[in-house]
Amino acid sequence: MIGQIETMFTSTIYHNDLNYDMKDFCLEIVKTRNQNNRSGVNSWQSENIIDDLPKVFLDKLNFEVEQYKIFLNFQKRVKLDYVWLNVNKPGAYNLEHDHPNYFISGVYYVDVPEKSGNIIFKHPCPTIDYNWPNTTNMEKYSEFNASQWTLTPQKDKLFLFPSWLKHRVDENKSDKDRISISFNCQIEK
Repeated sequence: MIGQIETMFTSTIYHNDLNYDMKDFCLEIVKTRNQNNRSGVNSWQSENIIDDLPKVFLDKLNFEVEQYKIFLNFQKRVKLDYVWLNVNKPGAYNLEHDHPNYFISGVYYVDVPEKSGNIIFKHPCPTIDYNWPNTTNMEKYSEFNASQWTLTPQKDKLFLFPSWLKHRVDENKSDKDRISISFNCQIEK
């Protein structure tokens, strides 16, 4: 008899290309709104801009969140309720963090120069770095043996993920700003 593998506690990242030109909108937000930096080092993050977003873009984000929610087989309504702008200047990065008190979080990449910083998702086990071999010891890096998962952002790409999933952003090693729009969704009561 051959042994069987069963997966459990699997985490997911939903992604899609949205192709919205949001750069001018973002540059105007930088000029007119206050900074409210959370996880960024040498970066600029806005306060909540959900009421400023173009309706067609907000509707598309809500549609994509709904698609991810359907994949997760989640029944209750999920509401996008906090949106902020990130501008990572050359040398800027984001510390490891999660988004407590939310269900789904996401990021949409508006302008992504080459070498402007990958997003790295951390395995949810808090002790994995102490008791699991480094992935360089693995024959092949996979979702079954990785202690972290690295994604390279691309212009117009949307990522959605569980809000509890810790993540960070590498240093922007380009000579241009990387611009993204991040957001959180709550379960409606």
